[in-house]
Amino acid sequence: AVFSTATFHWIPSHEALFASIFRALKPGGRLVAQAGGGKNLERVHDRCERLIDSLEFRDYFTQWKDPWNYAGPEATAARLSNAGFVDISTNLEPSPVRFGDAASFAEFITTVIYRPHVACLTDERARDAFIGSLTRDAAADDPPFELDYWRLNMRARKPG
Repeated sequence: AVFSTATFHWIPSHEALFASIFRALKPGGRLVAQAGGGKNLERVHDRCERLIDSLEFRDYFTQWKDPWNYAGPEATAARLSNAGFVDISTNLEPSPVRFGDAASFAEFITTVIYRPHVACLTDERARDAFIGSLTRDAAADDPPFELDYWRLNMRARKPG
């Protein structure tokens, strides 16, 4: 069996991933995984993209490429099928996460979600301004400090 949680959305080519997993499994082997999918973190990512494109931050992101691959259930099912899997089941489910205050929200997005972005912000003042902007915007949300996670669930089996 192959089990994965919160990893596949970091892999650029799901076609190559599923083909590799298929080859590694014995006949009858199963894949069970969950990753960010669909419109995962759409609200905060939209805000982040506006910051990246802003005059204040664009010079830090001249070589930027999003590191995520948030696939949908239909595309994922097709990719699994193309890799040779059967008994395929895919779906998206909302999984929002709320933080109790600005400090915990800022710490989480700094060290987890926007760690690749923070690495591009070579000036400490720029990092603080970038995360501060995202945190202030999240404070105005209803409810405040909520990340709109969407989980892509997938199950499949190698014939045999």
